[in-house]
Amino acid sequence: MQNTMRNKETFKEAFLNGLKDTFNADLNDSTIYQRYTVLATLLDQNLTDDFEKTTRTVKEKNLKKTIYFSMEFLMGRMITNNLQNSGYYDVV
Repeated sequence: MQNTMRNKETFKEAFLNGLKDTFNADLNDSTIYQRYTVLATLLDQNLTDDFEKTTRTVKEKNLKKTIYFSMEFLMGRMITNNLQNSGYYDVV
């Protein structure tokens, strides 16, 4: 999948398309909930792509990995941290 958060233009296009495809709404007619849902979906898609790339590399190079499980993802306010940690905060 193409990284939709690599710059402001691609993010804006993906965000507006997400609003239209998911909620049949544009930016002016959308609610905060709808915007948050689209943002979370875009972030999830991009992080999943990165995760799959990493998993492939670990498998191909027969590397060891550490598994850490955290429930932080359940808290909505963590989206800011996820955007910052993934390097997408300035784009969004």
